[in-house]
Amino acid sequence: MNQITCKKPASDSDDFLYPIMPELYSLPADKIDAEIKAHNSQVRIPIGSAPHLWGQSMYILSRLIMDRLLLPGEIDPLGRRMAAEPKPDLVVQIVVLAEDDLVKERLAEYNLDAQTPTEVVCDSGIQIYPAKVLLQIYNQLGMICLYVLMAFKLIIYHSRKK
Repeated sequence: MNQITCKKPASDSDDFLYPIMPELYSLPADKIDAEIKAHNSQVRIPIGSAPHLWGQSMYILSRLIMDRLLLPGEIDPLGRRMAAEPKPDLVVQIVVLAEDDLVKERLAEYNLDAQTPTEVVCDSGIQIYPAKVLLQIYNQLGMICLYVLMAFKLIIYHSRKK
């Protein structure tokens, strides 16, 4: 690994060596046969940009962890590194609700079965909220809703104002 001499901030003396990570390592063409005969026997030459920002970041983070100055949980607050099993595919289900009986009849003309919110609440006890509530939840989670993807050719949308 190459090293670069750096000056400490606010000091002209006490230079220190700081390892830098190149973008790639290469093996000269004349040394390929020797490398095939004895793996890892030849010196690789750094090429590409140096320091390579992503590689340099990984090097610095790994050194901080190895020196016990940083814990893995401090760079992964969501705990994604601890996923023990693969998560199932996301399934999106869409329900068509009619605002009232008139809209329900119009949807039936297009062979779309629908219920009114009152029927859903009475039949199943499921609570229904306006789309703006979902938008507020997404905003709290840090998502920005740009578009809603729909799988229907015709969607009649009526908003309820509260």
